[in-house]
Amino acid sequence: MAVPSATVLRGGTPVQINANTLVPGDVVTLEAGNMVPADIRLLKSHSLHIEEASLTGESNAVEKQTEGLKGEHLPIGDRTNMAYKGTLATAGRGAWGGGCNGHEN
Repeated sequence: MAVPSATVLRGGTPVQINANTLVPGDVVTLEAGNMVPADIRLLKSHSLHIEEASLTGESNAVEKQTEGLKGEHLPIGDRTNMAYKGTLATAGRGAWGGGCNGHEN
């Protein structure tokens, strides 16, 4: 089994690392075809769609956005500013950072 990788920005330059070495605060870039390497809060989204069927049962990829969400304990399918480990980016691109909960705080 291959070790998952992630592309992070280090000194403003994209660098490929082992996903197991991600730490809170890392800014990771995500493009169509990439597996999401960790549970994350999106910072940027450009037509980013993520397939979440394994989590939500939804057959269509979900369009992601960066706005804060109101309310607590939202179902995973309603957390449109989050991406989850093991899901797949199917279109677009985005950037994200770890350590956020997805709500307006």
